[in-house]
Amino acid sequence: RSGFAGPWVEEPTKFSNEYAKDMIEDDWLLISDEDVWLDSIGASELRPATGLRQYVNKKKPLKQSAPWVSSYPPGMYKVVGPKFINLRREPDVGSDVIGHPEEGSVVRILTVRLFGTAVRGLVDCGGWVSIIGTKGVEFLKRQGDLTFPPGQFLVKQDAAVYDSAGAAAKGGEAKGPKLPKGTKVDVAEVQQHGKHVVGKGPSGWIRLYDADKVEVPVQRVVAGVNENGERIFEDGGEANQMMLVSDMVLLWDDGFRQHLTDFAEDEDKLATEFGAAYKKLTELGC
Repeated sequence: RSGFAGPWVEEPTKFSNEYAKDMIEDDWLLISDEDVWLDSIGASELRPATGLRQYVNKKKPLKQSAPWVSSYPPGMYKVVGPKFINLRREPDVGSDVIGHPEEGSVVRILTVRLFGTAVRGLVDCGGWVSIIGTKGVEFLKRQGDLTFPPGQFLVKQDAAVYDSAGAAAKGGEAKGPKLPKGTKVDVAEVQQHGKHVVGKGPSGWIRLYDADKVEVPVQRVVAGVNENGERIFEDGGEANQMMLVSDMVLLWDDGFRQHLTDFAEDEDKLATEFGAAYKKLTELGC
């Protein structure tokens, strides 16, 4: 291993002019292994080995005080931008993306937590969204208090069934067999009972949101997220990419930069000139 970390392009097995375009269009910052702030924005893979330095397509977040979580209580939140946000399995920004709530859609946030300078909320369909990002950008705006309409729910963990809403909230003695993982349940009534959320299905009451464990063992079914079970989506964030000094020279040198600019603007030209150069190499026995 060289000790350098991260990819040059998003799709290294695909022929394209992405390398040239990214070199010209992106901002590149020189970093070392000591730049631990990369970890906080989900780009820990870009930190090189001790003593090495490389360039990355990231900007160091400005120092800012953490927002007050009390300013973002549980409730109904509207996605205010960009076109969609990431719904992640865990609050960690490196966690799998399991949904893409679109701009203008409303999500039901059951609890809110502070992670560094980011405010993230747990959604009733399972997963976490950023209300305020690590750089202070607002992605969600509160619309009002929580509402709990009936609907179809998906059992993610074997769920005990109870005779009453109170018993389901307290976790008392269950009745009959548990609902197995993967079962879809039509819930006719949903209540916030104390700090937990419970629902009434055909066989009795079940706990939908467990505040003690901060998890959603029985998730609301939402089209495009979990109607057919959990899906893994492409991360909608900016790709983590790196460049070495040998790459940056192409950008800094006026002669090389002109070629980068030409190829960034015209992929057909890159393909033609690459093909001609490759043919020449093979004819020379290289």
